[in-house]
Amino acid sequence: MRTGNAQKACLDQRSTIFRIGSWRRRLPLHVCSKAAQASCSGTQRGRLSNTFQHAITGLGGYPYSHRQFALQSAKKYAKNPVNAKLDDSRGVPMISDERRFEFESAIRRDVPRDLLVEIEHQFGLAAQQAEAAVSGSQAAVAHGVALSRRRASRATGLVRFQIIDEMFEQMLNRHGAEFVKSVPIEQSPDEIKDAPVYLTTGRFGHTMIGFASHREVDDLPIKNATRSALCNQNRGLSYDLFHPPEMFTDRERFVVIMVRRDAHALGKIASITVCVADARSQSFLFQADIKDFLAGYGSQAQPAVKAFSLKQVKKSFKASKKDGPADEKKGNED
Repeated sequence: MRTGNAQKACLDQRSTIFRIGSWRRRLPLHVCSKAAQASCSGTQRGRLSNTFQHAITGLGGYPYSHRQFALQSAKKYAKNPVNAKLDDSRGVPMISDERRFEFESAIRRDVPRDLLVEIEHQFGLAAQQAEAAVSGSQAAVAHGVALSRRRASRATGLVRFQIIDEMFEQMLNRHGAEFVKSVPIEQSPDEIKDAPVYLTTGRFGHTMIGFASHREVDDLPIKNATRSALCNQNRGLSYDLFHPPEMFTDRERFVVIMVRRDAHALGKIASITVCVADARSQSFLFQADIKDFLAGYGSQAQPAVKAFSLKQVKKSFKASKKDGPADEKKGNED
């Protein structure tokens, strides 16, 4: 029986490696190795362990312990705990600094700053309104029933999403966004069709913007047909065997505002982040806290203009012409 399990593990080795591809930054190397060795023994276990170590290292794994990672993260994020989870959990940047600057510049060039300011302020009010609507619902009718903590949390989440959706639609309308009804997706290399968009999404220039909610900062939005089609617009931004590398401005891109509620208070928002997911919605290529992102508007250094001043002249322009050029006058005096 054990031999059969070992053969099955070896046959599923490739699929297992790619299955943990999106989790490679969260699982330590020894955990991946032990998971592979669970059904093997003897020589097969050793071979499979070495194979997994090479595979995980090639996929971006790092052979150090949780203690080393905790010490490194504590030093890096001691001053700003909010952004501690905005990088991947291994402390490695999701993209290079040049690529990050490219994303930030393109988004800031298209998306108005006032829209993000409203999002930061209004989404918090939406959470308070949802909490007040659910917690005070029993007082609206005679003999009303108060919800339990679990049911109140679920009801508040549903109401909060609808209020934020209404607010977001009004914000897009005020700032002159074009509402997205459909986006093109590739069915095959030679076939492209328009996929309908059922979620509130606005377009500013070459940037589409929407919103979603999550429980943890590094959690991606829940997948559905609309979000899959929107995230597909970000193809070429990450390494892909089927699409060559592209710049952010080569086509229309999708930016999602991720909202996370406070786990201890139903009427509060814990964080709001500006994110760019990959084409398969498996990881974030770019993620920044909205406060830090807003601080970058207008922060790019402009070339300094050299100051100049006009030379003060005692005589008038006509008088200076009558006297002749300065060199000629000097020669006559000599």
